[in-house]
Amino acid sequence: MWVWLIVLFPLLSLYPAFVYLDQMLRGMVDLVALFPTGGLTPDPQRLVAAELALFFNPWFLVLMVIGWGSSALYVWFAFLDARELERRGFADPFHWLWTLLSPLAYVIGRHAVIRRRGGKGAAPLIVTIAIQIAVFIAAMVWTVVLVLQMTAAILPSNGASTALPAPAESASPVVDEWVVVTFEDRDADFDLSLMDAMLETELAADEALTRADAGQIDGNEIGAGEYALYFVGPDAERIWEVIQPVFDDAPVPWTQVQLMQGLDDPSPVTITP
Repeated sequence: MWVWLIVLFPLLSLYPAFVYLDQMLRGMVDLVALFPTGGLTPDPQRLVAAELALFFNPWFLVLMVIGWGSSALYVWFAFLDARELERRGFADPFHWLWTLLSPLAYVIGRHAVIRRRGGKGAAPLIVTIAIQIAVFIAAMVWTVVLVLQMTAAILPSNGASTALPAPAESASPVVDEWVVVTFEDRDADFDLSLMDAMLETELAADEALTRADAGQIDGNEIGAGEYALYFVGPDAERIWEVIQPVFDDAPVPWTQVQLMQGLDDPSPVTITP
């Protein structure tokens, strides 16, 4: 009985582990989205906030508590299992302290000692190995999904494309247009709650542009008393038309918007509230 608790107890941590890994995957994709292109510098405070959100996640704390508690319970279950084996006539069973190394080590050693002394029952060992294999496969699948999601998040932000353009005799070069949303006369250091709220606004704006196929966010920049967000796409007016409702509901009111034909546009269209 006690050995089955050692074998099956790890299954209790599967649900919080999957929930945390799913949230971690989303958090890492959002973290990659904070890295701008075009030579702009990412906001260090946003990076720190996003990194802390990955590790100070409630499900991560749940997994830590389960890990610490399960280690003590494994030793206790192994001690009770060894005592039960002694009552069943197996003198000097495999020592329960091996559980400190690994529950798998104890189950394997226990099976070897019992079989050498004429005992039967390989089910605990078989189930333990099956669980270990399933967990390993799940970890490999999650790793592949993480790599694919991270790659998908990085390539669009860098403007990478593997498709070759079709040749056209009268094709004119595509020039990116920019929208710069500025929040002026504010301290460069935002408090954490405001940074989190602004991050949600940026992500909402980027999602709106993606749905409208109008462009994407390209980064942010902090200066003395100024915070600016950069968006890029084929039509600056269309970009602002899509994201204006998002920024009208932002936790911090915008103070200026510039519609630019390029980052070096000498005469951008300036919009104020």
